Amino acid sequence: MLRLQDGLEIVVADVDHGVGIVRRKFNRNRLPQEWETRLVTGGVGSLEWTDLSSHRETLLRLMTLKEVWEWLESP
Repeated sequence: MLRLQDGLEIVVADVDHGVGIVRRKFNRNRLPQEWETRLVTGGVGSLEWTDLSSHRETLLRLMTLKEVWEWLESP
């Protein structure tokens, strides 16, 4: 649900079991509309494990450690 906030930008580093990083910044990478609609109408409980396993990169904004460092250094 945090990925829907305009003032938060969120990624998950693909290390260990996933490390979420949140920073206060305009969210330039909101969830795609289909997922946003589903979450707003049904809440997080509307998602199933198959949704996450099939679309983990999109839902989590999954990045390699190198990509995370580049993201953190970007303006």
